[in-house]
Amino acid sequence: MTDLVLKEETYDRFVVLYDLVGLVGEGIATESALASSARLSQDVVRQMLAFMLGQGYIRTTPSNGEFRITALGSDLLREFLGMRRFLS
Repeated sequence: MTDLVLKEETYDRFVVLYDLVGLVGEGIATESALASSARLSQDVVRQMLAFMLGQGYIRTTPSNGEFRITALGSDLLREFLGMRRFLS
C-alpha cells in the first residue's frame, strides 16, 4: 500500500474550497461576498470557483455583473466531508 502525500499547497487549496462550499451552503453566493467573508482576494475566489464550476460542483447564473451560485452538485458536500475526514 502506498502512502498518500499531499503538498501543503494542495491541502491549503482543499481547505479553501471546503470553506467556500460552507459559505455557499450558508447562502453567501456571489464572488465578492465570498471573497469578503473568506478574507481572500477576488482572484483567488474566482480561481476556486472556476475549478468548482469545471468539475460540475456548482451551477451559476449572471447577477448584477457577476455570477451567483445557484446550486451545489448533489455529491459535493458528501465528497468534501469524506475527504476532509480522510485528511485529518
